[in-house]
Amino acid sequence: MPGTASVLMKIRSKFANGSFGRNVLIMFTGTALGQACSLLLSPVLTRIYSPELFGVQGFFIALIGISAVIASLRYEMALPLARNKEDAANLMAVCFASLISLSVILYSLLALLPQEWLAYALGSLMPYRFLLPVGFMCVGAYQIMLGYATLEGVFAIVARTKIYQGIVGPVSQIALGLSGAGGWGLMIGYICGQSAGIFNMLVRLVIKPGDVLSKITCSGMVKMARRFARFPLISTWSAMINMLGTNSMLLIMIPAFYSTTIAGFVFLTDRIIGRPLLLISTSILQVYLGEAAKTQTADPKAMRRRFLQVTGGQFVIVAMWLLLINTTAFYFIPVVFGSEWSGAVIYIHILSICYLPQMTIVPVMHTLQIMEKQGLTAAWEFGRFILISGGFAASYILAFDAWEAILVYAISQAFAQLVLFVIMYLAIQRLQQLKEI
Repeated sequence: MPGTASVLMKIRSKFANGSFGRNVLIMFTGTALGQACSLLLSPVLTRIYSPELFGVQGFFIALIGISAVIASLRYEMALPLARNKEDAANLMAVCFASLISLSVILYSLLALLPQEWLAYALGSLMPYRFLLPVGFMCVGAYQIMLGYATLEGVFAIVARTKIYQGIVGPVSQIALGLSGAGGWGLMIGYICGQSAGIFNMLVRLVIKPGDVLSKITCSGMVKMARRFARFPLISTWSAMINMLGTNSMLLIMIPAFYSTTIAGFVFLTDRIIGRPLLLISTSILQVYLGEAAKTQTADPKAMRRRFLQVTGGQFVIVAMWLLLINTTAFYFIPVVFGSEWSGAVIYIHILSICYLPQMTIVPVMHTLQIMEKQGLTAAWEFGRFILISGGFAASYILAFDAWEAILVYAISQAFAQLVLFVIMYLAIQRLQQLKEI
């Protein structure tokens, strides 16, 4: 049938080797398998570890997540922009030099600062403080290799690392928990999971080719550091502010002002809602970044079309998932995760307000960075940080309950994400207009 043949040809073209659709499918498959393992093992973890310990882990992950965004001074964001293999090799070397230097500084601070200062700042994380530099380095190294893999377009290799992470992390946490490791099991297991796949990418992309390391020179590193100086000068502090405006802020503020148990409920909420939604969004993100880095100069109209296509499709997926979770949470949370986790239901309902716009934008969130509009990105991130931190301050002054403070956060976050969407769209539209002149 001619109609059927035409449809099949269109499908083949969309998923041809090197196409956007095929790359997204590869990334989605790897991420889905990894996250499926993590989600399937979550009910085991929630019966080994209490909500309070999960709250402490959430605090641990939040601190690493906030600090790791500057692990390589944001030079990893410039890797997809490298013009040739020599520039890419030297830029990667700059990333690792920054990562090692900052890891040493972080460890030194934890070892030399007065213990009473650290105890006040870290609270329940004080016993695990020396795991922070280890997690910082592992997450930073993975980010660097992810940027290099995106440049090379080897999404199958990246997809495999997602599977490794989804298996190694929870399995090691379960094993350590059953052996009586307590909170240490959660922290060490998280680091093991984040580290999974780094060595594989290093071997496949750097060591095995044989010519990558030979291209690295001091002069080349200096050249790349100067060429992309806007990334560390502007993107580092703006990225830090950006992370302080994300859900990581909840996992820091809730233990400080309320309790680690409530933080544990928030952490589980993110695992139920956020992790599955990240299956698609992060899969698209890496492919979108690679394509946007090329089309922004060659074909801004195509970039605009892809931007709207990605966000439109993502909105439908996120809305459907949130509807399913919110209508069934009251019944499945105590059955699947245990009765002591029933308190998480109210936070699932509240945080869904911000998850809808937030997860819709995740696949395109680095659009302004790729367009090298770091100043505009920084302005938005600073505005969001003021809005969200102001909400927490008001909640504290007015003595709001935890659910009320989280509601204020959810509304503020949702508004900020809508503003970002408008800013990115107008920036792409402006780029297209300039191209047509």
